[in-house]
Amino acid sequence: MINNFRVILILIISLMSTQVMGAGVEVPYKNPLIDAFQATGCSVVETSVNTWSCIGNNYLSIEDLEKKTLEAAEIIGLSGEKLKFLKESDSEHRLIKIEGFLQEDVYVEIYLQSVRFPEELGIKPETYIVINAIQKADYSAVEELKKKFGAALKKLGGYGQIYYCITGTKNGKLEKDEIENSIIGAFKAISAQPVEGIADSILLSIYGYSAIIKDSITVMGQRINLNIAARYNEHDDRTYFWVGSPIISVEY
Repeated sequence: MINNFRVILILIISLMSTQVMGAGVEVPYKNPLIDAFQATGCSVVETSVNTWSCIGNNYLSIEDLEKKTLEAAEIIGLSGEKLKFLKESDSEHRLIKIEGFLQEDVYVEIYLQSVRFPEELGIKPETYIVINAIQKADYSAVEELKKKFGAALKKLGGYGQIYYCITGTKNGKLEKDEIENSIIGAFKAISAQPVEGIADSILLSIYGYSAIIKDSITVMGQRINLNIAARYNEHDDRTYFWVGSPIISVEY
């Protein structure tokens, strides 16, 4: 059975390479990932944007963590009396979390955490920032969130890859060829070339690269900035698609 799925996967990638080859890249795109998602024909469920970065080798006080978290929140535009705050502190771990609605359909979480390791390990303390956002039933906030997240990281002295993913659905359980054609259409829409993939009886996930998408990561010598996955969910009788860049960073 596993060998059969490997054969299927090779055929899919070969077909995608043939259909995408030669497509032009001159057309200007506001956001290629949105174009790829639209090509699947799915209805939007949600869009996620997230990033993280180490911002120093210090074990910060809870007060300093709170100050930096509020700085990040201000840059992102997260403010108001309805924000939720969480504080945790002990001898080896300090955490501040701020969360709330940036707008009616966009929810944001900001974490700042300092960790101190046992002295015998000889590892310096580290402070991290994590920023997550979810937009329900839309993807209109993606570009603005990416800019704000990048600005917040820069302000706090960090630099991190920003991941974003659009989740969508089609009603019912799609046939294998319907799923394949949807993914092929998405790759073709932004002149993406398939690189690698995973296929089994439940999930199909394809990684690729498009010159139209600005950022990319390198995995085992291969540049990747597009990841599309699909699987059926029997609980709500829908086939789910995830279209992410540079890879899908949400659970699927």
